Amino acid sequence: GQVRTASGRHDGAVVRAIFSADGRTAVTTAEDNRAMVWNVERANAEQTLEGHAGQITGLELSRDGKTLYTAALDGTVLIWDLRDARRLGSPFDLGGENQPEVSRRAPSYPARSHPILSYGMRPDGRVLAAGHRDGTVTLIDAGTLRALSTFRAVPRGPVRGIAYMPGGRVLVVGGENGFLALV
Repeated sequence: GQVRTASGRHDGAVVRAIFSADGRTAVTTAEDNRAMVWNVERANAEQTLEGHAGQITGLELSRDGKTLYTAALDGTVLIWDLRDARRLGSPFDLGGENQPEVSRRAPSYPARSHPILSYGMRPDGRVLAAGHRDGTVTLIDAGTLRALSTFRAVPRGPVRGIAYMPGGRVLVVGGENGFLALV
C-alpha cells in the first residue's frame, strides 16, 4: 500500500511493463522508443536501452532475468544482454517494407511482409514465438535466432496477443473479435 516515486523517467507515456521472475527487476517502455531497466528495491532506473526506430510493442525477459527481448513497430526485435554494461543490442530482421538495415552479424530469417505485433518466450527460454499482422506465428530458436517454423494461427486479421502456458507445451494465440487458439 505504499507509493514511492522512482528516480528516472521516460519522455512520453509508458505503454508496457514487465517484471523479472524474482521481482527484483522491472522493465518499462514508452512512446519514446526506449526501454528502461529498473531496480525495484531502490526504485531507480539503472539502464536506458535505445536502438529501435519505432515504438516498442513487446517485451519479454528470460527466466533468469539476464536477457531482454524488445520488439517494435520498426519491424525489429533487439536482444539485450542485461549483465554487461558495454553490450549492444543484437538485432535481427523481421522484414517488411522500409525496414531499417540491421547488423551484418545478426542472423535473420526470410523477410516477412507483416511486422511483428506480439511475442512470448517459452518458459525454458529456448523458443521465442513471434505473432505477426498477417495472422501467422514464427517460432524462433532463442539461441541462434533462426526460424524453426512459421504457421497461420489466426484465420483473419493480426495476432494480438501470444503467450506460453506454464510448462511450455501449449502456446495461446489471440486475435481480433475474441478469437483464441491453443497451439
